[in-house]
Amino acid sequence: MNSPHKDFAPLLTPPPSPSPWTGKPRLSIASLPPEIIQIIMGFLPTKFDLRNLAATLPYFAAVLKASKVPILKTMITSSLHPSNIDICLLTMGVMQVTRQGDDIWKCLYALAQSPTLDTIRDPETLCNMLDLTAYINYLVVIYAYPKFPDTFWRRALRKYSDRWPDGCVPDGNVSIDPETRTRLHEVALRLWNVRDAAFGNQPGLPPPAEHSDEVMALFQREMFCAELKLRCDQVAELGHNIPEWMFEEAPGDGVQSFLELL
Repeated sequence: MNSPHKDFAPLLTPPPSPSPWTGKPRLSIASLPPEIIQIIMGFLPTKFDLRNLAATLPYFAAVLKASKVPILKTMITSSLHPSNIDICLLTMGVMQVTRQGDDIWKCLYALAQSPTLDTIRDPETLCNMLDLTAYINYLVVIYAYPKFPDTFWRRALRKYSDRWPDGCVPDGNVSIDPETRTRLHEVALRLWNVRDAAFGNQPGLPPPAEHSDEVMALFQREMFCAELKLRCDQVAELGHNIPEWMFEEAPGDGVQSFLELL
């Protein structure tokens, strides 16, 4: 994702030390002005990282308290592609139908047509948005590890299915014979190795494939689509009708295969 902070580059020059030069640097992050601390906080990936940093010094906690909303918006902008703000907001809002009724669909449709962070000023909503994006990005990092993820994960699911005696993965609790269990474990182990390699924890495997920002944005959107579909299914099970426009997008076969394997 492109960084939203390039316009702030000149601010990253540390301020001069108020003390005479003694031959030893006297500056630390705690001596930086609040504007710089706010920018640093905006680069953090999750709210847990934000809380941990704020807990280290009362000064940092004060900066967070004074600028929490803009900091959270910057964090979201850093991790969520602009083209996916609409589907992120939809995914967050769909469960509101269970609490506010079917009239909420009109609000969600209007929100999807003109998605923006500008009107969101509630820190809790922004935190939830950041949490959802962090979860989606975690899945995207693993999914995007192969050079051709769509083909890789479809083949992986096929291999996993082929390990069953009848070639079809059953639903529910089943009894697995030792030979089948061993073969399934072999496939699962290779896939967990992919997960570790995607985060740099598997030195024996190649580094993650490099994809363009546009491709990564597409992967992110497909993963949001899968999560949105899951939440729509939950809403439908509670007796609510899902409007047709909610089904205009769907995750591709690669993402579907990846999630089925998980």
